[in-house]
Parts: sequence; structure tokens; C-alpha cells
Amino acid sequence: MIDINLLPKAKKKPMRRAGPGIDLSGFDLQNLPLMKIIIASIAFLAVFQLILLLTGAVCKLNLGLLEKSYSRIATQKKEADALKADVLSMGGKAQAIDELMVKRLSWAKKLNDLSDAMTPDVWLTDLEYGEKTVNRQLATPARIFKDEFGRERRLDTEKVTVPYIVLSGYVSSSKGEGAASIGRFIKSLKSHKGFFADMSDIELGNIKAAKVEDQDVMSFTITCFFKEAIR
Repeated sequence: MIDINLLPKAKKKPMRRAGPGIDLSGFDLQNLPLMKIIIASIAFLAVFQLILLLTGAVCKLNLGLLEKSYSRIATQKKEADALKADVLSMGGKAQAIDELMVKRLSWAKKLNDLSDAMTPDVWLTDLEYGEKTVNRQLATPARIFKDEFGRERRLDTEKVTVPYIVLSGYVSSSKGEGAASIGRFIKSLKSHKGFFADMSDIELGNIKAAKVEDQDVMSFTITCFFKEAIR
């Protein structure tokens, strides 16, 4: 088809030359799959960001609640620990009191057994409690160790603290049987099951001649060693 322009030259519009280009007529961007993907991605990112913001707000709220709960629990735990410490302290004191009471009852029984084991012509004037450190043979095999010079040493004994009681008193010697009376008293102590049950040995100490109210007597000391030793 040929178009003819019959307008005067002065009124004619300059004609545009067709240049190279792309004719977009009839091109529907809405139906383009790539465009739909981009729009869907943007919408997804927006929704995802909104979800993240909501999730962050909820987490922050929960964190605040947890911190308050932890603070409350920490305070309660501190109070519980203090109460537990008080209970343990009271328990330790109660145990110490119980042990003390047991010891008192034991000493009361021990003194009663001592009274039962007394023999004629003997009277006591003093009872003293003491402890001493002794070397005791090891119940287990000897220990081998190296001294400061690197030499091997064999340890067959160990140092332990042994409790004991010292009985002091007098025995009548008017009949010349003072020493024999002391011997009978020691034998009576060893044969008394209640008194000698927790003893390991009884040793005779010093014996001296003396006078009490113009009577001839002999003073003596007897040491009774306990079986239990303190390391």
C-alpha cells in the first residue's frame, strides 16, 4: 500500500525514518512467567520479613519473661541453699550433740565398771585422760617410698595417737601386801569385761611408800590404754 500526502509543503510534517528497534505492540508483560516469579519472590520476601519481625518480637517478649522467671528462681534457689546450709549446720550440731551424749553415757558406764572392779584396801584419788603418739605396726604390707636423696625406704610402722586414762590412788600396806593388792586390782580391771572391753593394755606406773593419817600406804599410778587410735 502506498500513502500519498497531498497537503501543502508548508503543512507537511517531517516524516520519521524508521530505525532499528523492537516492536513491543502486542507484548503482554503480565503473562510473562519471569515477571510473575519476580513479583512472587518480592511478595514472599516481604511476608518472610514480616514473619521474622513478629517472631523477633515474640522471642524478645519470651526472653523477658524467662529472665524474670530465672531471677525469681535464682532468688528462691539462693534462699533454698541458705536453708539447706542451716539444716546441714543444725544436723552437724545435732550429730555432735548425739556423739557427745553417747560419749557421756560411755564414760558413765566406764566409771561404773571401774567402781565394780575395785578391790579391798584400794581407793582412787584421781583419774586423768591423755593421749600419746606411738609407732604402730602396719596392718597392711609395708609401704615403699623414696627419701629426699632418691633412696628407697621401707615403712613398717605408722605414728598414731593413742588415748589413755591414768588412775592414781593408794593401797593399804599395813599388812605388807601393798604390791600384791595393786596386782590384784590390775587383775580385776583386766578380768572385768565391761571395763577392759575397749582397752588394749594396762600398765603399772610408779609405786611409792607414803603415810595417810599416820597409816602406812603405797601410792600408785596405773595407765589404761584404749584400743582405738587416732591417726
